[in-house]
Amino acid sequence: MECGAKVEDGTICIDGNDLKKVEFYRYIGSRIASTGEILSDAHGRANAVWMKWRTTTAILYDKKCQSGSCPKST
Repeated sequence: MECGAKVEDGTICIDGNDLKKVEFYRYIGSRIASTGEILSDAHGRANAVWMKWRTTTAILYDKKCQSGSCPKST
């Protein structure tokens, strides 16, 4: 993966594989932008909370479970 402004039309290859150009990437838990700044993790935390909410509500409203046969979350 290559991160940064495209200076020329060349590509970077490792073991014969072209690297994909990205605007930001995650490195040891931090998101680094192509400008060199470390991005806020608030967006990632919001996504984690949303995924947790979806898994919780999926258990509560699972159509496969008949009434009383599935455990309910509190």
